[in-house]
Amino acid sequence: QYMSPEQACGEAFDHRSDLFSLGSVIYFMLAGRPPFRAHSAVSVLHRICKFPHEPIQRINNQVPLEISRLIDTLLS
Repeated sequence: QYMSPEQACGEAFDHRSDLFSLGSVIYFMLAGRPPFRAHSAVSVLHRICKFPHEPIQRINNQVPLEISRLIDTLLS
């Protein structure tokens, strides 16, 4: 659930994949759930590759805007 799109799609990846994973962990810490959810592992990977995450402030409006922007940047 924390794999970068490049890894999930079987493409080459670098240090930015770690930043994506960090953003996913921060998202989980503040939302209480991962940024990409589905009923199976394959479906989660599909969501990571094809769809943007739901903005954290829709789930937890207590998250400061600066942290929300940081998460968006890490997950981009």
